[in-house]
Amino acid sequence: MVYKTTTPIDLGEAVNSASMSDHLVRVDNLKRLKQERDWNDADLARQCGRQPQQLRAWWTYPEKGGRQIGEKLARSLEEELKLPRYSLDERPVTKSKLEAKEGSKGYSQLITGAKSASAPDVGTKVPVLKWEQISQMLLELNSKLVGKLPTLDTFAEHTDGAKFVAMPDDSMEPVYSAGDHILFDPAEAPHAGDTVLVRLSTGEHLVRVFRPRTAHHWEAAPINTNYQSLSSTDDDAHVVAVMVEHRRYRRRRA
Repeated sequence: MVYKTTTPIDLGEAVNSASMSDHLVRVDNLKRLKQERDWNDADLARQCGRQPQQLRAWWTYPEKGGRQIGEKLARSLEEELKLPRYSLDERPVTKSKLEAKEGSKGYSQLITGAKSASAPDVGTKVPVLKWEQISQMLLELNSKLVGKLPTLDTFAEHTDGAKFVAMPDDSMEPVYSAGDHILFDPAEAPHAGDTVLVRLSTGEHLVRVFRPRTAHHWEAAPINTNYQSLSSTDDDAHVVAVMVEHRRYRRRRA
């Protein structure tokens, strides 16, 4: 997402501010939605069951005493506009995330927006890691190790750090079955609703759905309700990669 000038506030600093971050992200997403659907303020207000002056109160917060878009209001707007839950909280890739990738092979591609497999007619061979090797997801594999790993061809756009792993359990059923191959890219920033690879402080890795709650807090939820959600604060969880391709595993009939 590219931020436009919406208020006199420096958005680059404001997005990293705990008090303003959520509001500015939600305002920008609403303005982007308005532009995409060719609406004016009155159209957007009508679609979300508000008055135009209420929208102007959001646009002008805080310098003109307008109203902030808080958690409860954001969820209500998503329902009115028939948007996916937490979609108004989707954020841009921040500079700090780019810096975290510096030194990796895919760093130059990440900051220029280039991808390693964008040609529609040429597949790229990507290493397939065993689940117990998943700690190497963020590492640049040396050529000797790569030569010993199985590979899968992919046409999905990805950076050089992307790797396939097989889904280890049924925590994401019925969408992802055990044995399905998932291409995870550590250079991708997570957005609301993305399937992500999460690492706990214990070193355990799990596949979950990314659900931002506030500017500094998110949850990672299973699809199978028999499993428990994870929290970035309570469970000291970290997103280490985002899914860019899913391949279903089909058992052969006897």
